[in-house]
This record gives sequence, C-alpha cells and structure tokens, in this order.
Amino acid sequence: MGILKTERLILRKFTGDDWKDLHEYLSQVKVVMYEPYNIFSEEESKKEAINRSQNDAFWAVCLRETNKLIGNVYFQLQGPKEFSTWEIGYVFNPLYYGKGYATEACQKEFYSMVLNKSVHTELLLNVILKILLRGS
Repeated sequence: MGILKTERLILRKFTGDDWKDLHEYLSQVKVVMYEPYNIFSEEESKKEAINRSQNDAFWAVCLRETNKLIGNVYFQLQGPKEFSTWEIGYVFNPLYYGKGYATEACQKEFYSMVLNKSVHTELLLNVILKILLRGS
C-alpha cells in the first residue's frame, strides 16, 4: 500500500496516531448510522486506528494542505476471487460533507487498483457498462 495523491487529498495507510481525527467522526451517530458498528468511544477509536493501520482495505483520507484526516475509504475483494466482486465504501467527518472529497478519494482508489492490476479489466468494463446503462 503506497500513498495516493489528488489535487486536494492524500490517501495513505492509517497509523495509531490517527485515533483523534478518527474519533472525531466515528463518535457521531449520523456518521455510523448505516455502518455495521455503533459510535466509538475514545478508547475504541484508539484500538480502531491500530486495527485499520494493519488492514490494507482501509485508506485514511487526508487534506493535502494540512494532512488532517477527514475520512476513510474501504476497498476490498469480497467473496470468491473468481467472481472478482469488490466492495467500496467510505465514511467522512460531517464537517467535510458536500465538497466532493468522497468521490475524489474513491475515484483515485479505484483507478489506482485498476492500474496496479489489482482489479481485473473485466471489472472495470462491468462498472463502465453499468454507469452507461444508468445514464440511458
């Protein structure tokens, strides 16, 4: 897992030191309302930052200007490998909603996986086809 950069963001591996910024958004009901977990205490946020630092599916999303952690992207292969089914998700601090950060981070992550051959070309074609069919 390397570091990915966009014009406004840095996507990187989590560190244990990220717990305060992580807690800032995972402690809010409106943020975790549709997630498979409840709000996090400070202690749980400390443990979760360490857990995420050891899990390549989670990417910390930081503002490029300040390096402030504002959310995370999750991207992982699900189910049997031969089905090539990937799950992508994101959770962001509400202070940064409505600015296009989630879209920017997910696009960068997805394109990076395709370029690194982690995601097969067939998956990319399926995603493009679904997008085109939605538009018609």
